[in-house]
Amino acid sequence: MKQNKEWMPVEWIQQKDYDEMNKSAIRISMSNSPFYKGNRFIVRNGCSCLNKSSEWEYEPMPSNRDDAFYKRCRFDTFEEAVESLKKAEKNE
Repeated sequence: MKQNKEWMPVEWIQQKDYDEMNKSAIRISMSNSPFYKGNRFIVRNGCSCLNKSSEWEYEPMPSNRDDAFYKRCRFDTFEEAVESLKKAEKNE
């Protein structure tokens, strides 16, 4: 596939959820913010997000997030986000 310079992929879902058109699928999103440098990755399930301890927690409105939240709930790499999600699914 040729790289498109106007569009950028920033959200992923698992293949099985895509195939089933699952609207409530867990999603990994790439994000940037004035509160941290560079791109980070977020694992979301509805109003919850996954933290680095592979636990789900409520994701507050942006105005209610602090540095501790960003450190806890934003992953530096896509691979780190996927690994944390795998651990969370294993512990369910």
